[in-house]
Amino acid sequence: ASEKSTHVGYWNCGTPCNQVLSCGNHTCNRTCHSGPCPPCPTDVTSTTTCPCGKTRLDKLQTTARTSCLDPVPTCKKICRKVLECGSEAGHVCQSVCHEGPCPSCEDKSVVSCRCEITEMCSTMS
Repeated sequence: ASEKSTHVGYWNCGTPCNQVLSCGNHTCNRTCHSGPCPPCPTDVTSTTTCPCGKTRLDKLQTTARTSCLDPVPTCKKICRKVLECGSEAGHVCQSVCHEGPCPSCEDKSVVSCRCEITEMCSTMS
């Protein structure tokens, strides 16, 4: 009598989910996943700070947001989110608080060649 191995799991194809979120206005930006999609990232009940995260919305707003389509108020502070430039120095966004992704890294970094003889100053992006 041979024993059967039972494995329960799922395969992830890596494509974007793109299912409409519960708000009805946005789609899921995660890759293929099991379980429910996350809530809308700009939902009025879960968005409590400006996009850079430094200032609470109740300190900025003159009128309350009623829809996830309403713009999220921004503060006047520098964003300072860590950029995905690959720099070990942890370059940060130098733009004023903004919605959407941060711009490309403009900081210069010294990059060494594998042979460690040649170095160059390049923009990590």
